[in-house]
Amino acid sequence: MGLAKKAIWGKGTPERCQITLQLALRYGLAADVQAVRKYCEDGKIGLDCNGFVGAYMRDVLGKNVDHNTPVDSLLTTGRPITASAT
Repeated sequence: MGLAKKAIWGKGTPERCQITLQLALRYGLAADVQAVRKYCEDGKIGLDCNGFVGAYMRDVLGKNVDHNTPVDSLLTTGRPITASAT
């Protein structure tokens, strides 16, 4: 249940959001795909900025941060983007 709480609070990862949505289907909080969409649109699940970026930096880049790391700390831990992708 801890994984679901993090996704509901905005501190999950895309995978944790997926698990939470599967639990919503399993336990009847959402009956079908349209209900899952409404569940998301109603704000019952999501990722906030440091929740997503912190989890990405930890899991993919191996940085010593997490989903609760303040954004200003994430900025100093990461590498700045100096050019746009075309």
